[in-house]
Amino acid sequence: MATLKINKLNKNFGSTEVLKGINLDIKNGDFLVLLGPSGCGKSTLLNTIAGLETSNSGDILIDEHVVNNMEPSDRDIALVFQSYALYPAMTVRKNVTFGLEQRKTPKEKIVSALEEVSNLLQINELLDRKPSQLSGGQRQRVAMGRALVRDPKIFLFDEPLSNLDAKLRVEMRREIKKLHKRLKTTIVYVTHDQTEAMSLGTNIAIMDKGKIQQCDTPKNIYNKPLNKFVADFIGSPSMNLIEGTLNENHFTPKGSADIKIPLGDYNYKEKVTGQKNVYLGIRPEHVYFEKTNSNSFEINLKSELVEYTGHEQIITFNFSEQQFLGKFTSTIDIQMDKDLKLNIDLNQVSLFDKDTQNRI
Repeated sequence: MATLKINKLNKNFGSTEVLKGINLDIKNGDFLVLLGPSGCGKSTLLNTIAGLETSNSGDILIDEHVVNNMEPSDRDIALVFQSYALYPAMTVRKNVTFGLEQRKTPKEKIVSALEEVSNLLQINELLDRKPSQLSGGQRQRVAMGRALVRDPKIFLFDEPLSNLDAKLRVEMRREIKKLHKRLKTTIVYVTHDQTEAMSLGTNIAIMDKGKIQQCDTPKNIYNKPLNKFVADFIGSPSMNLIEGTLNENHFTPKGSADIKIPLGDYNYKEKVTGQKNVYLGIRPEHVYFEKTNSNSFEINLKSELVEYTGHEQIITFNFSEQQFLGKFTSTIDIQMDKDLKLNIDLNQVSLFDKDTQNRI
């Protein structure tokens, strides 16, 4: 186990800036998930931590020691790839122990480490098979075993579950979480799957265009996104962002001067004076047919579209000529093309400055 610090890290590919001043402080035993859209720089950041890419400036520190100029093999990290990267001609046993053998580890220690990891990952019956004889989930367990057997300071996972089917992905996600709980290892984990990120990470760093937009606990990222990008990226479906104006603690949707949503109880990050163009954010799951508390506010909408997903349904409404989504249990019968009254929970709203995109 180890701490990992990244200070003002920059990485260019030619004239293209891929990482722009990355700062991270990962504590001993943390499970940090790097989350973001394709091309945001998360895999490049992971590869730079691993030593597979070199940075243009900034420092990477493992246990307070700068490792920028260290070879990957000297950083005491283990990387689990998306493609498993197993040796096809070797048995599972040989794949798991190969790295230890290359380091001239004593035989008795190799046998002991293999037994411990095999029991932990439940791959004992697979040890004499070749990778071609394994399923995707089994191959991923072997790849994890190869990393675990080394007992490194830090584990790096690069989208390890993306090649698995949906059911197996959920099962493996649960296994990785149990593994972290048991071993209390420091993990940096790359994914583009927000459900994976929210369920696994003790902290999530959301990246976009080479920058970290927010690094916080899953709960804080979900409830208090720092900017419009994070609000829109997290959640399925994502947060409703209604354009309008804020004036004297009242929000008025664009094009509807007669609607005034009171926001006197909102926890403002900064004092707002005069009129301000903003987005009001409310998650689809915080929209109800009944008043849920004294800070509920009734709005008029028109139902337009239903998406049935089994245990729930997502309804698209027209609210002041803007799209507005609500998430409800599938047992409720909601008619389409009807004018309806719904309640939004004002304790759950977010406000974002239209110009800066940042939380107000």
